[in-house]
Amino acid sequence: MKKLLIIVMVLPLAAWLMSFKIMGNSLVEEIGLTDKMAQKYIWDNFTQGYFSIPAFKALAKVAVSDRAGKVKAYCEYLKTYVNSPTFKEQYEKDRQGKKPITAPDPSLLASRQEMKKTYVEMVETLKESMKETSGEVREGYKKTISDYQAVIADLDDPNPELTKWQKEYPASPNIKIKAGLMKLLNEMKEVDFGAALKDGARNKKVFVNPEYEKKPYIWKMCYRAGPEATHTVQQFFFQWSQELN
Repeated sequence: MKKLLIIVMVLPLAAWLMSFKIMGNSLVEEIGLTDKMAQKYIWDNFTQGYFSIPAFKALAKVAVSDRAGKVKAYCEYLKTYVNSPTFKEQYEKDRQGKKPITAPDPSLLASRQEMKKTYVEMVETLKESMKETSGEVREGYKKTISDYQAVIADLDDPNPELTKWQKEYPASPNIKIKAGLMKLLNEMKEVDFGAALKDGARNKKVFVNPEYEKKPYIWKMCYRAGPEATHTVQQFFFQWSQELN
């Protein structure tokens, strides 16, 4: 599945590269989206860890001088909705719905303890063998021992499913929001807005530099949106991510 302006989580939130305008407290998409539709995009993207852009081409039709303002308005709409009680209530409901409801199987716990003994023995054996090594071989032993110790820690967990749930669904959605924002910002780096295009198959424009055709979807979307819109989003999301520390 293509990641978007992608993303929060890979933050998670909906498309910013859409054409829209603010009327009162409501975002009315010039491409026909209602508040309800926009908020559904935001929620769906958030739960899947990426940003979707249902109509990113619309922004290319907007005057360059208007793009930054429209994008910032949507970013503000996005942030306001994600910080709203409605969003937080929906997150908590979804979070609780994913919580494990059954206790660990006693036989499974016993099996995990047996596995743990095996890994502990392997670690002790590796530590002894490592004493006779040096250089890259020794570093290899260290890495393997570290990996095994991580497995041992996991096997020691009496309720691994609950631990996994707690990690994937933290009490506050801010952790996932920030992760998505940072992922998005990373994918928006180093866009060559001066890249040349040429005619390709089926009347489609393609990059003269073939390496650019291999760039991720988000990179190409930023290219189409232009530097003003892209930099506006970068600044807005970076500031937002700092507020989530």
